[in-house]
Amino acid sequence: MKIYHLSHTDLDGYACQFIVNFYFKNVRFYNSNYGK
Repeated sequence: MKIYHLSHTDLDGYACQFIVNFYFKNVRFYNSNYGK
């Protein structure tokens, strides 16, 4: 199974990526800024 994880570029966004990466493999991470 492939997981796409979209998150913001703040501390809680990176923490979520860290936790998801710990439990799941084959994850593709994408980061987005607030606003422009």
